Amino acid sequence: MPDITWDFTGKVALASGGASGIGRAAAAAWLAAGARVAILDQSGEHLEETAAALGAERLLAVCGDVTEVDDCERAVDETLRRFGRLDILLNSAGIGGIGRVWELDPLVWDRVLAVNLRGTFLLTRAATRWMVEQRQPDASSTSPRPTPACRPPAIPRTVHRRRGSSPSRRSRPSSSPRVA
Repeated sequence: MPDITWDFTGKVALASGGASGIGRAAAAAWLAAGARVAILDQSGEHLEETAAALGAERLLAVCGDVTEVDDCERAVDETLRRFGRLDILLNSAGIGGIGRVWELDPLVWDRVLAVNLRGTFLLTRAATRWMVEQRQPDASSTSPRPTPACRPPAIPRTVHRRRGSSPSRRSRPSSSPRVA
């Protein structure tokens, strides 16, 4: 495998879920490649541990919840205040519901959707306002692996059609509503 060296000198990255997992690994890699990095995480304890492990000179740790508009706006504002720019956004905060879907509390499912979907939207919304204005749109999202409670059932690949119909003759939805 070829030896690849990345150079992120002069770049600023912001990663949600940055105190663990993919977010922390990305932050460590960006720092090693010369970037300045902000990490947003809801765990103050994990943020302190990450800052101690990775070094605080080029790292900004922001404690907040990606499901809260103000926390996402604050993470972007603090990144811009400290580093003066934002080049890269990584949405890596994510959670999953554990257990059988019929036993899963709907409140747990609501939190999964809030973190994984709303959080991605809110942080991207906050960051891209500045990034697009500065012509720096380089945003990426990751998603947590499906857990047994979130994994959809297997869908058979067999497609059943009426006798005599063919894919080319199937009606396609119209772009305008039909009036009866």
